[in-house]
Amino acid sequence: MATFQIDVTDKHAAALATVVARYNANTGQAFTVLDWLNLHVREIAVQDELALETAALAKQAEEGLQAAIASLRTRMLEGERA
Repeated sequence: MATFQIDVTDKHAAALATVVARYNANTGQAFTVLDWLNLHVREIAVQDELALETAALAKQAEEGLQAAIASLRTRMLEGERA
């Protein structure tokens, strides 16, 4: 596992603490600044793959929905009940 070190000014550290406090309040989490940075860096690292997988799942769901609608339509036209 890679380890990174970053340096921020005291002003930026205080700003990050404010951002993290707001994030924690909105999500019910209890992240430290380091934990929050770790989470968001990892989210950035996987966002492209997640977008591709999400699109593939959406396409699969749409295809399944269209097949179900076509099947239902056929049954209804043939006088069967849904």
